[in-house]
Amino acid sequence: MCCLHLPKGFYTNFKLLMLGFICYLTVNVCNAQATIITAGRYRYFQQDNFGNFYLVNAQNQIKKINNKGDSLAIYNDVRRYGDITLIDATNPLQVLVWYKDFQTIVVLDRFLNMRTAIDLRKQGLFQVSCIALSYDGNIWLYNELGGNILKINEAGTPLLTSADVRQALNAAPSMQFMADNAGKLCMYDSASGWWVFDYYGALVKHLPYKNLQFLQVTNQGLWGVEGKQWLHLKTDSPLPVAVPLPQGLLDRKIQLQRHALGWVFLDDNGLWLLP
Repeated sequence: MCCLHLPKGFYTNFKLLMLGFICYLTVNVCNAQATIITAGRYRYFQQDNFGNFYLVNAQNQIKKINNKGDSLAIYNDVRRYGDITLIDATNPLQVLVWYKDFQTIVVLDRFLNMRTAIDLRKQGLFQVSCIALSYDGNIWLYNELGGNILKINEAGTPLLTSADVRQALNAAPSMQFMADNAGKLCMYDSASGWWVFDYYGALVKHLPYKNLQFLQVTNQGLWGVEGKQWLHLKTDSPLPVAVPLPQGLLDRKIQLQRHALGWVFLDDNGLWLLP
């Protein structure tokens, strides 16, 4: 029989290592325990309606995981279009990846295989500031140069072009975010707030809540962090509902979103769930 002789103190050191690992998997935020979904260094994440997460690392690789941290798919084409600006996973069967610097939209299937890539510059569009998946599977754009809203299909063909919306706004907002929600197109400019339009570019409502962070649009309304509170706005109400954030949460975050099970936040150690 072969015996393995371990160095003195091995078991003590091993126990300390395992204890540290267990502590690493859970942290306390305002006396509530956050559980890690997946460990690693990521700079951005997005979630879909099925509870899956899309994580982007420093090399612009996209990793799709479920809410238990199991890997479902990886997108590895990281060198062609530069840094990823945004992922729209509203429809997990048609995931949009926006590369603003290259004015290019990559469309992925549920396995993160590329379906198509749309170079907006070939359509004469050089200053599109934000994009979003439309309710009918097409793609919304905001063209900052012309101040108009466009809808295109996956071939890049324009289907709808609005007039210059800035004329009705009496302002020239620089839209940084947009989302199709409940029959409305919601766009955000940090200097002037939320702008809500119908599908033809007519202004429905302006909600002047400025400098919000971690924007999110769900079936329940518009969300964003202001200071140490989470503002919940509805397009049919001018008054927000302010939800205090758990103490200490903003000290840890790189990114924060609401989730069906609580808060999901990203920090230097990975993606966490706080009930």
